Amino acid sequence: MLLTEIAAQSFDYKLIASSDKLFKTQKRINDRLVVFSASAYSPTEWLIEFEELDDKGRGTYAVTGSGGEFKVFGFVLSSLSEFVQLYHPLSISFSAEKESEDDVRPIVYEKLIKRSLKGFLKGYELKVAKRDSHDSFELVKT
Repeated sequence: MLLTEIAAQSFDYKLIASSDKLFKTQKRINDRLVVFSASAYSPTEWLIEFEELDDKGRGTYAVTGSGGEFKVFGFVLSSLSEFVQLYHPLSISFSAEKESEDDVRPIVYEKLIKRSLKGFLKGYELKVAKRDSHDSFELVKT
């Protein structure tokens, strides 16, 4: 599946929290419970993340190759789109950990977001800080 196909898909998910400080959705994908959350650290600045929850409700970010990656990315982009439409944040931050030197996760995140800048993220500018252990991303409303 191409990145453009992922970005164009719409996914059903469950909204589990929506307040002035938290927006959270979840979706079961291939027997995995994936959660997207956006947390406000100021009224206009937000941190987003997604994780898989195990059967005890503990989250992990280090899940790769467990199947359904395209559905996970589609779910995350759909959740991010709804979040942006509802909250109109001025700044959105997130990061991509690198499990090894050849980890492609940061590259995939950057490409997906860059494609979305032409769609639901139009009006935002992407800033990327590349580090050895992770890349940090910030979307800033222009």
